[in-house]
Amino acid sequence: MNRNRWRAVCFSLSLLLLIAAVAQIMFPELNNWKLQVKGKSSVYLRCEDLEADKLADELYNTEGYFGGSTTLVLKKNVVLYPKKDVYYYASPSDLEPAYILRAGEIYEAESISAGYGFVTWPTYSREWRYGKPFVAAKGLGFVPEPYEEIAEMPFYYVRYEDLLELAKGQTGQGIRRMYHHDNWLCDLGLYYSPNLPYPVFDWWNIGFLTAGVLLLAGVMFWPCYGRKKNARLASSETVGPEGEKKEEREKQEEMDG
Repeated sequence: MNRNRWRAVCFSLSLLLLIAAVAQIMFPELNNWKLQVKGKSSVYLRCEDLEADKLADELYNTEGYFGGSTTLVLKKNVVLYPKKDVYYYASPSDLEPAYILRAGEIYEAESISAGYGFVTWPTYSREWRYGKPFVAAKGLGFVPEPYEEIAEMPFYYVRYEDLLELAKGQTGQGIRRMYHHDNWLCDLGLYYSPNLPYPVFDWWNIGFLTAGVLLLAGVMFWPCYGRKKNARLASSETVGPEGEKKEEREKQEEMDG
């Protein structure tokens, strides 16, 4: 294989490594193969249908999970005022919503019920979240939380962007609660959520990125090194080791001959 072909192969390999590194850093869900290589198993990694009870049992019973996270500290009588209608669906493929949050109405923002409100579960798509919708508040002030109504509420799918817009209006606490499950699933090696709120810089991705940069640098500087080497060879042919010019050496050889 000639030199140019080697350069083409190395250049292609460097681009492949860089693309793989950047893609896995920016799109967390592309890292799930690493968990499978390690022998990890979960509802998400097995691509099973999402069921709230199975998800909760698996995560909450995994060693290392701490249910007392500060993101789940409840504030009593916190309400939510949607600025637009928000639709919940029994399935992401459904055309008709199963539940609607009406703009201007008052809803309970927080509850101890698992999977309620902002504390949703990730799905296999970055466009959807899975959880219990907000229920209507009984009023303002110190009023009892509608525990029974929330407990009986089924789980639905809601668009990520709609839920994120609601969370931004809750002084930051809504956003932190929204990623509670995503962060724990990642930390415990159960799933890289598509909505994970930070890039994935692990040893795999850092290694791919470093190898790609070094290989690309080698390919880019290879021609410069070759030109310098050829220039040194040409110079050594023109000027001898004792500083004599090539023409003078040739004349001396002719006289000796």
